[in-house]
Amino acid sequence: MQSLIILLLVVAVIAVGGYLIYRRQMAQNNMMDLPPPEIGELVDYTADAPDEPGSWRERFQQLSLPGKILIGLLPLLGVLLCIIIGINLVPSPTDTPPPVAEPNPQIAIEKADLVNATTINVIASTRDIPEGTAIEFELLGNGEPFLWYDPTTGVAEVANDRIEMNVQRVPNGPLGEDGINYTVLLTTTIDTEAVTQTQELFIPGTLRGEFIDLPEPTATPTPRPSPTPEVSLTPEVTETPAPEAPTEPTFVEVLVGNGGNVRAAPAIDAEVLGQITLGQTVRVLQKNADATWFQVQLEDGVTGWTSATALLPPPDVVAQIPTEGETTTAEQPASPDAPPPPDATTAPPSGDGVVVTVGNGGNVRATPDVTAPVVGQIMLNEQVQVLAKNADGTWFQVRLPNDTIGWTSFSALLPSAEVVQQLPVA
Repeated sequence: MQSLIILLLVVAVIAVGGYLIYRRQMAQNNMMDLPPPEIGELVDYTADAPDEPGSWRERFQQLSLPGKILIGLLPLLGVLLCIIIGINLVPSPTDTPPPVAEPNPQIAIEKADLVNATTINVIASTRDIPEGTAIEFELLGNGEPFLWYDPTTGVAEVANDRIEMNVQRVPNGPLGEDGINYTVLLTTTIDTEAVTQTQELFIPGTLRGEFIDLPEPTATPTPRPSPTPEVSLTPEVTETPAPEAPTEPTFVEVLVGNGGNVRAAPAIDAEVLGQITLGQTVRVLQKNADATWFQVQLEDGVTGWTSATALLPPPDVVAQIPTEGETTTAEQPASPDAPPPPDATTAPPSGDGVVVTVGNGGNVRATPDVTAPVVGQIMLNEQVQVLAKNADGTWFQVRLPNDTIGWTSFSALLPSAEVVQQLPVA
């Protein structure tokens, strides 16, 4: 830029000098058009010696005005020329380009969900990762590799700064353990540098039993009355009958199938004492004669009546509940010579199985295995016939309303402990 300005100044000076010379030349031409002046008589100038200037000053004084201007500009032109040469000889600093931001490759997991018993869906966005770069999936349990999935399905390529993969379970893959934290790890390599991102695997409650090997539910033991101490008889003492042991009210635990009010009496206009909700477990003490009302005991000790439509107990449970007004015979103390009575046993279910109200819902499979084909489904509050259970009580054989027979998990059926105890092992 500076060189251009100096060059323009030099051109301007030369142009001004040329213009002055041009004006002087034009003036001389105009003088030549005038008539010759009267010069008088002729004089012979050759007779005298020529009057030549003797010094540079005299020569400068005798120069025309344009000549004097040009000579005055010569030092300035020399200085400008030296400046131009100096500028061109000294290397000018090159313009430093703005710093280029270094790429910072990143992976951001947006979704890592178990969508069914055999598929994990992963969606992630990327930044500064080239298109077509392979992103690898890994499943970890408490930071250690968990070989649940098929590695060939755990790879996806970046497209439009996004990836999505549906990772499939390996056939007969292991089930997870309860209490372990399962996370998804995505990994790739950019210029020998590893780029990773982790996120906790989301397992819906309805699929928890399909992914995790849940422990067998523990049945609540039924308390037995303590034996009455024997009374010794002597000839001198009259035998005194032993006092009867107080009997606790019997009850049946029932999973509420609908929900509603608990009233002071079995009537819709009776005072409301409380409420029962869907999925709540309550103690049922007795029923009325036509089994349209049931006396229940809530967790806070309140006892009242609720309707059959609110409780929705299974038919097999209704049969176990005593009718209002019935009395149960208290157990009599055994005589010293009588043999002890045998322990009570639960009768096996009939060939039609036990009718159970579904507590959650899920798939019904051909065999008790999460990889077995799905033959149907059970829905929340649907009543199904349960025919048998497997050895550890984690799978139950059910008959659907369309007579389809298959197996469903404990987490899908959620049967009560009493029902589980009644079922035979298949």
